[in-house]
Amino acid sequence: MMKKIAIILASLFLVLPSYAQNGVEGLLKLLESGRRVSLSFNCRVKGEIPLDLSGTVLAQGDCFHLMANGIESFCDGKTVIMLDSNAKEAYVESAKGLRSYLLANFGALENLELKDVVSKDPSDDLTPFKYELSSLDSSWVVTDLSQGF
Repeated sequence: MMKKIAIILASLFLVLPSYAQNGVEGLLKLLESGRRVSLSFNCRVKGEIPLDLSGTVLAQGDCFHLMANGIESFCDGKTVIMLDSNAKEAYVESAKGLRSYLLANFGALENLELKDVVSKDPSDDLTPFKYELSSLDSSWVVTDLSQGF
């Protein structure tokens, strides 16, 4: 279940900056501009069991940091690390790129509300998008799917 929520959260991030009047193309232009974008959000993910989400996003290029409903996700452009502190579970996956996530998951959201949207020039400081798994203690379960099977 945590992995499903984490994947939904990762895909959610890609839809968040899309202002209703700009649609998918406006979102793609914003994300591909390389600017540093931050925002807060509330929405519902459609499905058999709808999921209400709220949180924050910081993104730049192919990198993002997402916090929503107790799940924290970091993407440095190469790897996505999703953390569930309550369950003490971490998932590691290879990043597939923002465009892929967006196009695959665009229709999953409804009632999207964005707040505090800020777009700035990119920064050389990419530390907000990185997480060191070595900082987790032995009580955490880490599932690394980035190497394949």
